[in-house]
Amino acid sequence: MIEPHYPKITMSFTYRECRIQIERDKFNKQDIYAAWVNYDKGCAIAVPYAVTPTEAIKKSKQWIDKRLNLD
Repeated sequence: MIEPHYPKITMSFTYRECRIQIERDKFNKQDIYAAWVNYDKGCAIAVPYAVTPTEAIKKSKQWIDKRLNLD
């Protein structure tokens, strides 16, 4: 039977009225990180893969900035 994947959120904070959640997981015995962004139009995985939480945060903020500047 397939095991469900439950995100392991290590930190969560607000940036420009969006909620960023940093998730940690393991791949080949190495910690990897992803960033989820919750915003008024829905939820998206802004950063599917990052080596460090700092990289995930930086890229998620860039993702938000890019989308907010389109409006």
